[in-house]
Amino acid sequence: MQLYLIRHAIAVRSDSPVVTADGERALTEVGIKKMRNVARALVRMGVTFDVVLTSPLIRARQTAEIVCDVLKCPDRIEPCDALAPGCDIDLLADVLRKYESANAVALVGHNPDFEALAADLIGGSHQTGILFKKGGICRIDLDRIDPQPAGGLIWHMTPKLLRMIAG
Repeated sequence: MQLYLIRHAIAVRSDSPVVTADGERALTEVGIKKMRNVARALVRMGVTFDVVLTSPLIRARQTAEIVCDVLKCPDRIEPCDALAPGCDIDLLADVLRKYESANAVALVGHNPDFEALAADLIGGSHQTGILFKKGGICRIDLDRIDPQPAGGLIWHMTPKLLRMIAG
């Protein structure tokens, strides 16, 4: 399985006066624009998804919607409570078992979870150094899901590099 970890795009700051709860933090106009360009890079790279699972937080859901709009697969978005902040490798394994037959699964979520998950998935430590900027993406090809998901890092790109690919 090709597993894509997509960190949500730039959102309203948590200390903004319009924010009363972390889950209400929406993407900024800049975040929306930059994420559209990131998604265009995925199109140029020939990336497709069988399913896009997203954290229930609004900034992640909006990021998933942008990606699926640009990739023309809005019907493939599914909310996934396990991807809310606090997701770990055990929660992820439970989710992935439901999609074992899928070729390409995208997960849209948060840091520091994705940095830790990426390290766990490739057998590194949490100090491995896979950094996820907002809108950053990595692809890990999973060799197995049980007993614990594991695979190899195929690529990891910053949003800036992805926007350069988009042209």
